[in-house]
Amino acid sequence: MVVSDPDLSKPDGSFCIPTIRPGKYLLTAEKLDYDFHIRWMGYYPGVGTHSAAVPIEIRAGVSLSDLHFSVAKEPVYTVRFRIVAEGSPAPSENLGVAIDGADQDKLAYHLRQNENKDGIFSAGYVPPGHYLVQTYLQPDFQTGKIPPELSKLRMAKQEVDISSDSEILLKLNPATQP
Repeated sequence: MVVSDPDLSKPDGSFCIPTIRPGKYLLTAEKLDYDFHIRWMGYYPGVGTHSAAVPIEIRAGVSLSDLHFSVAKEPVYTVRFRIVAEGSPAPSENLGVAIDGADQDKLAYHLRQNENKDGIFSAGYVPPGHYLVQTYLQPDFQTGKIPPELSKLRMAKQEVDISSDSEILLKLNPATQP
């Protein structure tokens, strides 16, 4: 379960999540600075990844205090995805791009991007890391069907490391090709 204090933290860093259920949780803090293309990110007890985080136990009627942890500054990037089929921009209205962080859970970075211009999708504020990126099909809004020209293509899928603003080429191949 994911619960949050949507930017209600006080200047001293304290916060309150009034409707949390008892259980074990990973405590994380994140703040995007849109002007400087950075984010401040941290996990309790002051580690940089959620795989190194230590769960805290929440019990009914108990207030936790002195859970000090730090956040670190990291850059965020703009990533463009160019999708081609047989060397030309792919038909774009029913395509999407998914980008998923290596850790497959709710705290990992996940994005589904449907908006595009001529086969180019842009995603902003992507933190550095190792990702799986892939294209996906969306049925037509009105008919609920996949356009025939797209059903003949195999979706692209590849692992990438993102460490700067970049462009990633995703090639759709004919479904009959190995």
